[in-house]
Amino acid sequence: MKNYSKMRLRILAVFFLILTISCEKDDSIFYPEMDTNAIKEKPLVNSNFVAKRTFMQISLGSINNLCPNTRDAELFEGSTEFRGPVKVTRLVKLYIDHCDGSQDKIKSRVYIYMKGVNSNTKLKQSWVQTHYTAPQGKRIGSIWDPDNQRWSTYSIGYSYSDKAQADRFDEFDQTLPEAGWEGPFWCNDGNSYKLTNKYLFETNFNIIADTGKDDISVDRNCHCDSKINNITLNNVVISLEEPYEYIGTGSYRVSNRHSKNYLKQNGNTATVGNYDVLSDWIFERVNNTKYYRIKSKKHQTYLHAEYGRPELLENVPIGWHSAMWELEPVEAFSGPCRITYFRIRCRHRGLYLHTQYGPLWLMQNVPKGWYSAMWSISDLIY
Repeated sequence: MKNYSKMRLRILAVFFLILTISCEKDDSIFYPEMDTNAIKEKPLVNSNFVAKRTFMQISLGSINNLCPNTRDAELFEGSTEFRGPVKVTRLVKLYIDHCDGSQDKIKSRVYIYMKGVNSNTKLKQSWVQTHYTAPQGKRIGSIWDPDNQRWSTYSIGYSYSDKAQADRFDEFDQTLPEAGWEGPFWCNDGNSYKLTNKYLFETNFNIIADTGKDDISVDRNCHCDSKINNITLNNVVISLEEPYEYIGTGSYRVSNRHSKNYLKQNGNTATVGNYDVLSDWIFERVNNTKYYRIKSKKHQTYLHAEYGRPELLENVPIGWHSAMWELEPVEAFSGPCRITYFRIRCRHRGLYLHTQYGPLWLMQNVPKGWYSAMWSISDLIY
């Protein structure tokens, strides 16, 4: 009877081993390994806070039939015809769209540059495509960069502005041969070439350069024109968050918009200065209210304003309103895009943290336009 039980256990063990092997992830699907040491600072689901961050893999699909044409505003420079071999290069950027304030879309900007080998013929154009829109009520917090193995809160791929990139484009990926000539009743649509992969999130970039006819479209019809036939993109991993609920159980840096200095501990007081280990803070939500207790990560002391000054104390009474802080979001513009700062307001007497006169201080009725009372809160996992 004992031998029969052992045999049954062995059979079950073999069965579960086979099941485990068969359930391993498919390596043919692009799924970058996450930096668990970075992510562990902030749990995926935290029941003590409204903010929750989840990670998911999304499909970007492909981009097809992009032909440079004179009717699009994104044509920076263009000639009519190449008449010979063509040097070609391209850049692709995937980015989180911050510009409409919702931060809920993943877009791509494709930039193409062609130059005739035997002539001064040039072509420069870019296109923008939307690939993913977050569910209603969610925002995209970050995107995983497989080339640099890190999380980015803005973009992956090329990092230059369009104008800067147009000014420095002088290194070409490949040279494509001349297409041939056109007949009286037909055109040579050109040969299609696959460019060498430039990014890990890209699997295919297929292009036509010189054709047997004019190479710049004037009617948005790609027939017999230079064009990008197809760009196929790999899946990427993103994090999803709830708007304005940035604060979880992780550590944060709090920097002043005006002075660029960081909120930090200095003994029993709070001050501002260059970033160091005394500049890391933990935000503790006060039950289900809009207030937080702000605690120094290094010394576990709490920021409070009980005596009208920004001070720190280890054993702050639970009921002290002077140790509870509200984060008031302030929309601001950086270049073309809208970003968010916070005014940090004490529940006790409505005092705001500011650096208008240099040192860190507290004041009621701070003017809304004061940059010195606006703070960015950066999650340390980035």
